[in-house]
Amino acid sequence: MDSQFRIDCAPRSTAQRHHRRHARRQRRQEPEPVKADDDPSSSADPALYFDWWTADLAARTGWIECAFAKPATVSEAALYWFDDTGHGAVRVPASWRILYRDGTAWKPVDATGEYGVEKDRYNKIAFRQVTTTALRVEVTMQPSYSAGIQRWRVK
Repeated sequence: MDSQFRIDCAPRSTAQRHHRRHARRQRRQEPEPVKADDDPSSSADPALYFDWWTADLAARTGWIECAFAKPATVSEAALYWFDDTGHGAVRVPASWRILYRDGTAWKPVDATGEYGVEKDRYNKIAFRQVTTTALRVEVTMQPSYSAGIQRWRVK
């Protein structure tokens, strides 16, 4: 079983910020905070975050989807992970990847580097440019822990 969430968003540039702010809740946390304009103070910052918390910690995968109002050309994503070590059961994921929607199929992007899981910073991944109507972050969680995101940026 996996946990699934969808947000509507727009690709960002330095001058471009949020456009549509609509979220659909499917589990415990609202995914809206991942689009916030501010930057978290640290990965442990509890002010705004999203996690795939589930009572069934055997659920090892989850995803969050960014749907664009019209096809967008994108080539980079950056995630700032939430991790409440010492206070709770949310950790950086064991691994993650970006997929893009191609018609009705989801395909992995052609990443040009490694997918990072470091705390207290944005983990950027560049990939071969794609034109798509949606991106998806797919995470594999660490054993016995949930995973969480502070912010997700798309360029």
